[in-house]
Amino acid sequence: MIENVANEDVIVPRTKDGLQPLHAIYSKNCVDAIRRSIDEGKSKIIDIYDQVNVKIVDEKDFLCFDPGRESFINVNTPQELVSLGRNREPRLK
Repeated sequence: MIENVANEDVIVPRTKDGLQPLHAIYSKNCVDAIRRSIDEGKSKIIDIYDQVNVKIVDEKDFLCFDPGRESFINVNTPQELVSLGRNREPRLK
């Protein structure tokens, strides 16, 4: 995704499930917008998107790097992590 940076403040991937802000790249130009958002009591990083220059990278443009979409698997509990390990085949190095 870093190769997609031109003059944008945020490069954010979009999958079939929507924007993936935790996988985005943020420039230092976002700091003021983040501070304003926090001061306003907002806690979602996407709240700054209307204040900065955002480029969306569609899934088709990065799927070749992660065809199984494994980097977007949501794991919230130790049990989910264990379950994920059981459902995967070992990777060869």
